[in-house]
Amino acid sequence: MNYFLFLIVAVAYNIRKFLKSKERILNDLHESNETRRNTILSHFYWVFVVELFLGSLVAVWLSEEDKFLGGIITITGIFIVVSILSFFIYQAFIKWVARHIDSSVTSSFTRYMVKEFRVYFAVAFLPILLYSGMIQAFQDDMGTGFWGLEAIGHILVISVLSITCTVILMMKLLPNCAVTEPEYLSIINRRLIESNLSYVRVRWIEAEFKNAFVVGINFPFFKNQTMFIGRSLRRTLNEEEFDAVICHELAHIKQGHMAKRIVSLGWHALRVALGTLAAVMSAILGGMLIFGIEVGFYSGSVITPVVMNFILLSFIISYLLFFDAIRSQEYEADAIAVLEFGCTISALESALRKLTAIDNPYVKQKKRSKIREFFSTHPTLEQRIEMLEKKLRENLPYNYYVSPYQKFGTVLFSLLKFRYLGTATILFCVGAFYTLIELREFSENRYHLVQATIEELKENEYLNNHVNDRPLFGHSNLYYVMTRKDRGLIDHYLARGADPEKVLFYLEKFNDQEMFADYIFKLSPSLDDEAFMSAVSELMKQKPSSEIIARVKAHSRYQNRFVDREEGNRFPASVTSTQLDDE
Repeated sequence: MNYFLFLIVAVAYNIRKFLKSKERILNDLHESNETRRNTILSHFYWVFVVELFLGSLVAVWLSEEDKFLGGIITITGIFIVVSILSFFIYQAFIKWVARHIDSSVTSSFTRYMVKEFRVYFAVAFLPILLYSGMIQAFQDDMGTGFWGLEAIGHILVISVLSITCTVILMMKLLPNCAVTEPEYLSIINRRLIESNLSYVRVRWIEAEFKNAFVVGINFPFFKNQTMFIGRSLRRTLNEEEFDAVICHELAHIKQGHMAKRIVSLGWHALRVALGTLAAVMSAILGGMLIFGIEVGFYSGSVITPVVMNFILLSFIISYLLFFDAIRSQEYEADAIAVLEFGCTISALESALRKLTAIDNPYVKQKKRSKIREFFSTHPTLEQRIEMLEKKLRENLPYNYYVSPYQKFGTVLFSLLKFRYLGTATILFCVGAFYTLIELREFSENRYHLVQATIEELKENEYLNNHVNDRPLFGHSNLYYVMTRKDRGLIDHYLARGADPEKVLFYLEKFNDQEMFADYIFKLSPSLDDEAFMSAVSELMKQKPSSEIIARVKAHSRYQNRFVDREEGNRFPASVTSTQLDDE
């Protein structure tokens, strides 16, 4: 029902949006040639697809079927299904346009979209599907090995297989053909001979694809590197600009950038593995140092979120470095195209400007945001030309590149100069002095808590007001109350705000089943269902006596939860009636 509702909303929204600009759209379509007309209609189609796709994901989430979103393959599959469904729905709009403009619009748009589907699937989805499919197929055999190196080795092998298979399948899926035009063939062959890359295949993409790219790998015993060029480049670029694009792509092949990207992917996997290992080890050691016996109590609320955020941060940083390595290859390819192959900067700049231009009145040319720049595989045109001119002016090597992260490191290192280091040292000393005072005060209070009698503990004003507090290191104040195992003392501080869950946590650690059971029942009204059933579960792990088990089963809180489960409601995962029956 949710899917159908979102479909109706998406269709209604697009109809309303179209009616607002109906006259303008029809006028633009009337005045455009076939290629530009199909580009405009394709834009509206993909907007509709994205809106419906996002609506479908929301519908899945609302249906509590988020388990189906647990993989790239599944999400990609949903997008493909939505794209096909949207195409058939969109045909109604195309037929309406054909009645107002030209009857050939329908067949022309269908042919255009079939080619576009093939291009997008081969270029965008195919590598993702192949890589994800192979990862899933081999995941049972991907052991951790020595420091995770076995898994990293699997990833590198799968990457090579994905790239190899991608080229083979692209040749079948992409609407492509050999380059036969003499004027373009002479440019390509001349550059292939000059660069000693005569084995590279060059193919036209028979679609409106304003780009060129290289795929494949180069091994001594196996070479399948292929350059695909969008046929529309013939119409967009002059011969000099076309030559500059060919030089840029051949520079990628000559420098082995595809193999280097596989290595970068391996480094990415290694960085994530080491970051995960560091996060887990730090959590274990730091948790024991900071929380001591209470580490289990804080594992879910503090330690686990910190570890997960640290792993996510290491993953993001690793990806930033991966994309930065790819951008450095673009700078290097630009330099080789100009400095070694001899194309002019003006021709390369003009070609790049034309390739990045948007020939669609309904799409605004937006300036790339800083965040998008960090996750982009290509630098901006201005950055590329600026770097190229710098290399020419200062006679720098092809691969010269100072990344933003290196600049950040330089700035950070400059802060270590004496004037900054002196200020930092003073601030550190002030902080250390304050921390020592706090630790000394806590040590004095802790000594008193350990040495005091039960009556003195009840009358301790500091403890009465700060029973749940804990220092940066060591146990909380409540710990020194609980170690006395005195019911009167425990009740005294429960009346003054002691945390009931912490009280049960300490009692569970002290292995006093009778007292633990008594306080579970006593504190039951102040616990939520999950906390109560979790405490019962911990009690069952201690193999209590049959009398205690009978008390648990007879307790109204347990009875209510058991009845709810029999009626089909969700029962807490922490304990089940089977556990109690087994006991």
